[in-house]
Amino acid sequence: MKKLTFACRCFMLLALLAATFDLRAAAIVVSGVVTDSKGEALSGVSVTLKGTTTATSTGANGSYSLNVPNGNGVLVFTYVGYVLQEVPINGQTSINVSLKSEDKALSDVVVVGYATQKKVSVTSAVSVINADDITRRPVTNSVQSLQGLSPGVTILDQGGAPGRANVTARVRGITTLSGNNPLILVDGIEQGINNINPDDIESVSILKDAAATSIYGSRAATGVMLVTTKRAKNGPPTVSYNGYVGMQKLGDHPTSISTIDYLKQQNVAYANAGLAQQYSDALIAGYSSDAASNRLKYPLANDWYNQLYHAGLMTNHNVSISGGTEKFKSLVTLRDFQQDGIVDNFSNNSKEIRLNTDFTASDHFKFSFDGNYRRLYSTQPQDAYNVYYNTLHGAQLVVPQYPDGNYGLSVQGNNPLINDHLSGYDNDYFDNLTANIRMEWNILKGLKFNTQYGVTTTFDREKVFTASFNVVDDSFPSRTKVRATNSLNEIRNNTYIETINSTLTYNIGFKDHHFNILGGYSQIYNSASNLTAFRNTFYNNSIQAISAGASSSKDNTGADVSSGLRSYFGRLNYDFAGKYLLEVNGRYDGSSNFTGSNLYSFFPSFSAGWRVSQEKFWEPLSDVVQEFKLRGSWGKTGNQTVSPYTFYEALSTQNYNFSGGAATGYALLNYANKDIKWETTRQTDLGLDASLLERRLDVTFDYYDKLTSGILLSLPIAGAIGLNAPVQNAGVVSNKGWELGVNYRNYDRKLKYSLNFNISNNVNKVVDLKGTGPYISGSTNDGLYATNVGMPIGVLWGFKTAGLYKDAQDVSSSAKYDPNTYPGDIKYVDVTKDGKITADDRVNIGDPFPHYTFGLTSNFQYKDFDLYLFFQGAVKQDARVSGAFADAGNNQGFLIDIEKDYWTPTNPNARFARPQKFTDKNAQISDFWIVHMGYVRVKNLQLGYTVPRAIASKLGVKKVRFYLSGTNLFTISKANEWGIDPEFPTGRADYYPQTKVYTFGANVNF
Repeated sequence: MKKLTFACRCFMLLALLAATFDLRAAAIVVSGVVTDSKGEALSGVSVTLKGTTTATSTGANGSYSLNVPNGNGVLVFTYVGYVLQEVPINGQTSINVSLKSEDKALSDVVVVGYATQKKVSVTSAVSVINADDITRRPVTNSVQSLQGLSPGVTILDQGGAPGRANVTARVRGITTLSGNNPLILVDGIEQGINNINPDDIESVSILKDAAATSIYGSRAATGVMLVTTKRAKNGPPTVSYNGYVGMQKLGDHPTSISTIDYLKQQNVAYANAGLAQQYSDALIAGYSSDAASNRLKYPLANDWYNQLYHAGLMTNHNVSISGGTEKFKSLVTLRDFQQDGIVDNFSNNSKEIRLNTDFTASDHFKFSFDGNYRRLYSTQPQDAYNVYYNTLHGAQLVVPQYPDGNYGLSVQGNNPLINDHLSGYDNDYFDNLTANIRMEWNILKGLKFNTQYGVTTTFDREKVFTASFNVVDDSFPSRTKVRATNSLNEIRNNTYIETINSTLTYNIGFKDHHFNILGGYSQIYNSASNLTAFRNTFYNNSIQAISAGASSSKDNTGADVSSGLRSYFGRLNYDFAGKYLLEVNGRYDGSSNFTGSNLYSFFPSFSAGWRVSQEKFWEPLSDVVQEFKLRGSWGKTGNQTVSPYTFYEALSTQNYNFSGGAATGYALLNYANKDIKWETTRQTDLGLDASLLERRLDVTFDYYDKLTSGILLSLPIAGAIGLNAPVQNAGVVSNKGWELGVNYRNYDRKLKYSLNFNISNNVNKVVDLKGTGPYISGSTNDGLYATNVGMPIGVLWGFKTAGLYKDAQDVSSSAKYDPNTYPGDIKYVDVTKDGKITADDRVNIGDPFPHYTFGLTSNFQYKDFDLYLFFQGAVKQDARVSGAFADAGNNQGFLIDIEKDYWTPTNPNARFARPQKFTDKNAQISDFWIVHMGYVRVKNLQLGYTVPRAIASKLGVKKVRFYLSGTNLFTISKANEWGIDPEFPTGRADYYPQTKVYTFGANVNF
């Protein structure tokens, strides 16, 4: 019995020990509250069991609850703006955490050439634009999203049809006479940022001075933009959706003179030309009494903006799936973007997929693979240009469309609806595929090897069908518009870019000395080909295959071109005690665009920084100014954007007569310059960075002096050579300017807000053209541009004016452009004092490139509401209005309302000249028609509401935010009275305009 009792006791003891073991091994629930240093609850803090995908986040009251497989793990608490904290569980079921605010000024990193650096240790001029700012407003081209966000970066957004935006970027002015686009690298691979989904972008680093850009050598003279795409983070799979529905509307457009005033003005213009009155008093009376009820008899003079333009729908849907472990994580994004035009038959559709993956094989090896495919389809009428052109020119007093569907015609046979509806189509299919593989090898402590192989290929297929048609005006059968022959043009453009980048980095430090040494190799291969095919006379407009056209009309062209770049580069960073900073960069570039001794060139740079605020003598000021750094840099960069094979003696086909028949031969036409070499830009930069008021206020200032020499010019050669002059390295251009960025933030109150302001000034001047110039381009109809010593590149070129001729005495005693000049005509200035107005009297009358650009962004957050307001603008930029605006009714164009104030003997102080039909003497290129295009614009306003987490969780989502947004809402500019966009290009306003966009969107995290 005692043995049995002992056995029972032993069994019970073993059971108790087993139960205890099971309890320790069983899952437990850990809960708690997360607060900041002031004890206020933090919502949205990520709580993760280290090394696993088990995770959750805190609710509105800062509380969390997490199922943990055992009691021996480690919880990791992360929250943006706070220091990461790890807490061992050790069997605890209740863990409360207080997170410390992160000093972002010390922890922020900046993407620079082939690496990242802590922001406080950067000694060059670099601006960073983050994802939140990029995705704020709906754009069709990611370059548009950068406008106004960085000092020293000028984005010219000049409208553009859906899928064909006319947007250019300039970093620190216009550097050379050609090839001013900055180098754009996406995750290390050269690629247009316009091909990137804005929602995929994590940040954009803009490298501006030579110290930052010289490591890219021959491609860096015009600045560098480094685009970093988003990557997956550790944790369970998460799904997010960002999308919006937008309505586009026509923004600025000119206000026409009333039809009655137009008819009266036209009669005055005819009379001044000695011609009979065109419009009878009875017709004008009919417009006064019967026009509204009988538009077929009394069509409006200037009604095309109402007839053509309408609201256009725009939708964007972006889905992202992300997650993984420390070993493997992946991010996939899908995007569908649809944009209807604000004119019929214009549209755009983009579809895109991106895959970014990261794999950690061991403590020594990491790999990543990225792939991105984008398909863009855009369409517009074949005669899109004349849709815009005829809106303003040669289509007055036209019945737009009769009840039977037929189109009316002007006296000139025009109707922009015909150009839009009947002209055919221009369809463009653009495919872009990028693949990118990277490896990181941690060889030893501090020694790391990175290598990258990337391929980008594009295939652009354009199909342009020109339709035939025959239109007869119902009311005026003598007015016809006929296109008897249809035609088809097909275009194929393929590009292929192959990139290899390899770097070896070594970090070493002892005591107060820290070194970072980088050496690298880069090789880039480019190839491109194009092919066109043409035929006409198809059986009808429904047959649109190239082989169905007439064999007698077939024509085709094609070309292939390839180039390469091989480079060796290096960088040394030295840091002493976090106070004294030094950086040295160098790149040795070789380009196939050059030959002989000019094949390679070396591009060095030096920069230094002094963190004055780390000195002991600064301690009395540290309560006010926490960070103060002085920077300085000097360096050289290059530009190799010359046409391939310029140094090569190429033969061109030439037709000639042989024995009475046509024959084809080959001849050398252009003199080849084997001494052609890189354009070189030397740049000096002085800057400072400061953080004040407990790091709430950040200030950055830079002054730069940039000089580009060896710019390619076609200098004259002796005529006896018998060949066209080659390009030679001869021109010199200067850019000087300053940049200021001010950021203020206050997140300590219930109303959290931040204000970011930037402004920059650029002064561009041509220093030397080796005795040549001015170089004049453009046309007298739409605008002349000149490049000459002592002036900015591409200034507007024309006559100076001195108002209007006052009387006959003024006319007889002054130089005249036209012998038939009368009082009330524009008075041109005789600059040469030779008594005549000739082309020699043309001078600089304006600069179309803005001298000052600025932007102001403000973010406000109160409880669950947020407000974003973005102002953007430019100062000191000019444009010349031409065409119908400058004709002022003297031809057959649109007459803007402000031009009804024209000169007559009873109105001698009028603003505009005396109207006279069919003469262009008052429409000459002159400062009379220069409009100062400085502006301030409400670029974007967005109001958002984040649904409380308690409600969101009931909806089955982690977070949901709704917002209303408006783009291009309001503009203050002298351009307003002309009804033109202040960013519009000089000319006739014959372009697809910028639009106002009103959107409703949602951001959802599942």
